[in-house]
Amino acid sequence: MTHQEVLELSEIVGKGNLSSDEIDILLHSGDLAPLPESLIKVYGIKPPEALVFPQDTGQVSSILKFAYERDIPVTPRGAATTATGAAIPVEGGIALDLFRINGIMEFNKEDEYITVGAGTPWKRIVDFVENRGFQLGGYPSSAPSATVGGWFGAGASAGVGVPKYGPAGDQVMSMKVVLPDGTVEDTGPRESWLFIGAEGTLGVITEVTLKIFPKLKRRFFMYEFESLESGVDALDRLWRLKPYFLTSVDMGLADMLNEVGMHIPRKPLTIVGMVDGEDEGLLAKWMAVESTCNEGEFLGEKPAEEEWENRFKVGLSFKTLGPSMMALEVRIPVPELFPMIQGLNDTLRDERWGLETLQGDHGTISVVIYMLADERDKVGFLKKFSYIITAARLAFRHKGFLFGVGLHNTSHMNRLHGEAFDFMRAMKLKADPKEIMNPSKTVQVRMPYFMLAMSMGMMRGVPGLVLFGMETAGYLPLGLVRFGLGLMGEGVK
Repeated sequence: MTHQEVLELSEIVGKGNLSSDEIDILLHSGDLAPLPESLIKVYGIKPPEALVFPQDTGQVSSILKFAYERDIPVTPRGAATTATGAAIPVEGGIALDLFRINGIMEFNKEDEYITVGAGTPWKRIVDFVENRGFQLGGYPSSAPSATVGGWFGAGASAGVGVPKYGPAGDQVMSMKVVLPDGTVEDTGPRESWLFIGAEGTLGVITEVTLKIFPKLKRRFFMYEFESLESGVDALDRLWRLKPYFLTSVDMGLADMLNEVGMHIPRKPLTIVGMVDGEDEGLLAKWMAVESTCNEGEFLGEKPAEEEWENRFKVGLSFKTLGPSMMALEVRIPVPELFPMIQGLNDTLRDERWGLETLQGDHGTISVVIYMLADERDKVGFLKKFSYIITAARLAFRHKGFLFGVGLHNTSHMNRLHGEAFDFMRAMKLKADPKEIMNPSKTVQVRMPYFMLAMSMGMMRGVPGLVLFGMETAGYLPLGLVRFGLGLMGEGVK
């Protein structure tokens, strides 16, 4: 972007809503997971020239029209609570922070829906509707920070409420979406699914209208299991009871969380959940939970309710053990959890790690693998970073797939989707012919799989040598690195 273009952009949003400050740009150029300078150079990442904070849909439309006419890349951003690089600006241009498009725009208790801004944190909506006798059909475990648009962009298919009501996308009544050329579309329930899981590569979600449900009576349960296999078996049967909330923690994560003041049993698997209903219906569900978890030890309703209140704290608490962390996330069928953990034990036996599961739809679970890391230890960090491909391979082996694509997982897309990948690429080109929306993500493969697999293998085996090569490559001109990636990648300019 030229200086003149930055000035023109400031006229659209106002001087107070645009920044080119180096610190502001740096703070909006990453996500939950650290990305060392050496990897930034290897990826050929070009930082954005401008950071903008639109106030409403109209401003987003004007920004995208401006960018589309000038072929300027735009990277939408919510709270960046993912670890896949989905919110990292890669091709320069404009970083579009949507956090100021937030708030409750309409609440209709008679027709049971609520309209919210895409930058609204989920916790604010949860508290709002529950204080008025309703509950949401789904929201993420990172609700205090995660935004509406960000979670729907990531797929919204595992979280609180999802085991009962299905993927949160099914609760979307309509969306307001700004297309790459600035056109504003009001989508219906079916059309909205085009943008759910697209990670901002097809357009920018600015408003969402959600179905809400009457809040019912609740009962909480918490069981510890002496064997991982019996705990996984209980999980596999519990989701069929359609609980509103269902999660589990393994011994590795429990050990680390207890270090920071949480109180999780040190057992192979601890399950926490909540069922809801009215009177006889709730009692029947409760009795079914007791029967299902008969091989575990019931720890009481009060401790379970306390864990429910702490349901947002796992990731934040773990991060205090830092200085940094990695969080790898995949989705698998529940019965595959036991063999997958065995595979992780073999691979990560020399690392300090643990996992949390969160129930998704149709008998799948989101498995979040937490690992302590220190990006200041450049060699050690590279070895840990190589586990990204290990987690993906394990997920594929156990009938699963990636939770989120972003930047780091694009190399798997062709292998994962086969011929459907070409159709996805065609959709991207149809919606965004200039490919300005969140470029180098999802279907724009920046690094081919063979190169990723070779690099990750070397990171694990000879990380010091890889670091030397990466730092040497860092002296190459950025334009040359980007040109080489463009030749190797698929759909990358």
